Amino acid sequence: MSGRVVIRDARLWPAPPEVSAEANVVVEGERIALVTSAPIAGKPGDWEIHADGRLLLPGFVDAHTHLSRRLAQGLSGSRAYPRGYPQLDEPLRGRYERTLQPEDLRAAARLALAEAALSGTTTVFDLLRAPGCAPGSLDAVGEAAREIGLRAVVAYGASERDGAAAVGLQECERFAREAGSGRFGPFVRGAVGLCHVETIGVAALGGVAELAHTNGLIVHGAESEQELADAFDAHGMRTLERLREVGLLGPKSLLAHGNQLNRREAEILAELSGFLSLTPRAALFSEERPPRLEAAIEAGTYAVLGTDGLSASVRGEAPWALALWRRGARPGAQLGFFAIERMVLEGGGRLAGRIFDAEFGRLEEGRIADLVLLDERPATPLRADSACGHLLTAAADARVAWTLVAGRPIVREGVLLTADLAELAARAAQRSDALWRRI
Repeated sequence: MSGRVVIRDARLWPAPPEVSAEANVVVEGERIALVTSAPIAGKPGDWEIHADGRLLLPGFVDAHTHLSRRLAQGLSGSRAYPRGYPQLDEPLRGRYERTLQPEDLRAAARLALAEAALSGTTTVFDLLRAPGCAPGSLDAVGEAAREIGLRAVVAYGASERDGAAAVGLQECERFAREAGSGRFGPFVRGAVGLCHVETIGVAALGGVAELAHTNGLIVHGAESEQELADAFDAHGMRTLERLREVGLLGPKSLLAHGNQLNRREAEILAELSGFLSLTPRAALFSEERPPRLEAAIEAGTYAVLGTDGLSASVRGEAPWALALWRRGARPGAQLGFFAIERMVLEGGGRLAGRIFDAEFGRLEEGRIADLVLLDERPATPLRADSACGHLLTAAADARVAWTLVAGRPIVREGVLLTADLAELAARAAQRSDALWRRI
C-alpha cells in the first residue's frame, strides 16, 4: 500500500505519557511513525481516518482458536451444551473433525477470519484437526489468512488417538517450511501442534523439539481431569512436566486451556517464559474446573485470551474472564481487573512479537501498526485505574470501525475490504449443510 495512514483525533489506550487525551497517529509502511498531540499536515496519497474521539487500541490477538469449527455452531442437536471435554471429544467433536473435507476447511477459515477482522482481531493462533484429510490441510488456513489479510500462526493438532500422530507432525513440519518460504505471504507462520499429548511417544515429541523452539508450540494441555488421569496412567507425570522433560517447552510455547494447571506447572511455564491461553467462555460452557488464573499470574506466567473458536471476538472474552477469575479467586483477592487488561492488550502483543520477531501491543512510535479503532467514544475518564472497566463494558461490545494489519486497512468504517462477507457466509452455509448431512 502506498501513502501514509493518518488517524486524527483518536482516544489512545494505552497512551504514551507525552500525549493528551486525544492524539494523532501517523503510520508509514508497517509501523507507527508518529504519535502526537500536535496538528499534522496532510500529504497527497494519505489515507485519512477521522477518529473524532473514538477509541484506538492495539489489534487484538486470539491466542487460541479453531477456525475449522465455524461450520459446527449449533451442531450438538441438543438444548444442553455437552458437559465436559470428554463428552465434546467423542462422539460429537471427533465425528465432526473426521468428516471435514478440504473445501469445508477453506470455507470455515475464510469466514471465521473475516469475522475476526470485523471484531478487531489482527492475529490468530489456530489449531486444526481434520484426520480425514490431514496431509495438506493447513494450506486452507494459510490461503484464507493471506486472502483476508490477518496474521495467523497455524498448527495441526497431532494426536495418536486417531493413530496418526506422525501424519499430524509431518503436516506441521511441511506447512512451517512452506509458510517460512513466503508461500502464504508475510503474515502466516507454521508451528508444532499437539493434542492428547499423553498418547504420543517420546521419540515423536523429541523429533519436533527444534521446530517447536524456532517456530512455536501450540498444545492442548491440563485441559480435563480425564487427560490428567490418562497422563499419570501412561507416564507417571503431568503433561507439562513431560513436555519439559522431552525438551519441547520454551519462550514460544503456548498452553491452551490449562483448566487443571497446578502451581508447579504454572512455575514451569514461567521459568521457560511460555504462555497460558485461557478460554473462559469454553471453560464455563463445558463446566470444567476453571483454571487458577490468580495462581498462574502470581507464578509469573504470561496469560493471554483465546476464543476456542466459539466466537469471533477475543475482546468479548474479557467479561467472561472476570467471571471465571471471581469464581476461583481467594476471598479478598484484588488481581482480576488489571490481570485481564494485561491479557487483552499486553499479553497478546507479547505473544505475537515472539513469533513474528517484532514489537506489538502498544501505541508507540516504531511499533508494528496492527491497530483497531472502535466505534466507542469513552464518556468517562480513561486512566490506568479505569481502562479495564471500559474493556469489560462498552468496549467489549462496541462495533469495530477500522482494523489495520501492518498499516494496511482491512476493515473501513465497519466494512470488510478484502473479501465479500455475504459471499463467504453463503459458501460456508452451503458447505455446512452438506457436512452436517454426512455426519
